[in-house]
Amino acid sequence: MSADHNAVINAEARRVLKPFGLTRKGTSRVWIDDHGWWTIQVEFQPSAWSKGSYLNVGVNWLLYEGSVGAFNVGSRVDVPFIEAAGNESFEKDAHNLALRAKAEVAQLRSRFSSLEAAASYYRSCVRQSAWDDYYCGVLMALSGDTENARAAFQSVPTHRLEYGWERALAQRASELHRLASDHTAFIETVRGIVMRTRSIGNLPDWESGLVFL
Repeated sequence: MSADHNAVINAEARRVLKPFGLTRKGTSRVWIDDHGWWTIQVEFQPSAWSKGSYLNVGVNWLLYEGSVGAFNVGSRVDVPFIEAAGNESFEKDAHNLALRAKAEVAQLRSRFSSLEAAASYYRSCVRQSAWDDYYCGVLMALSGDTENARAAFQSVPTHRLEYGWERALAQRASELHRLASDHTAFIETVRGIVMRTRSIGNLPDWESGLVFL
């Protein structure tokens, strides 16, 4: 194809995702579906070897400072890499990839339509990392399940604590463990975490008021 492949991908993403309520992150190939304390991220991921795109779609909880950009639930979508070089149907392929992204966003919106839905996900999933235990603890406490929240926070330091960020996460889990029984104080503390995380990640101010529902 003769047209710039990035421009084609961005144009098709804009055509499909912008009317669906997503916004583009700067000049990147990342689009954000913003829900205040969490986002759905769509990334038209480039390849180091070929011009084209993979597709990543997943949930990012904004419940720990500096966590913007992570895929906490979901990531690579099971669709083939779309190749730009020598592909006369690349524009159509990019459009179909954007449509698949929209479908994945719709599914995640439905799956995590409420705070309780998010908490239920962690009640039923196999938690394999300190991050899983941390987010489980936060979501359980926000939903009023103090007992399971405390248990999840206590599990965080049972994982590897080799690096500074791991020790910092365990420290934050300990702090939130102590607050879990005071629902009002816990909510205010987590609200502050979310607002700082949004600021660090250059997300816009959440004008409608940050409510955990």
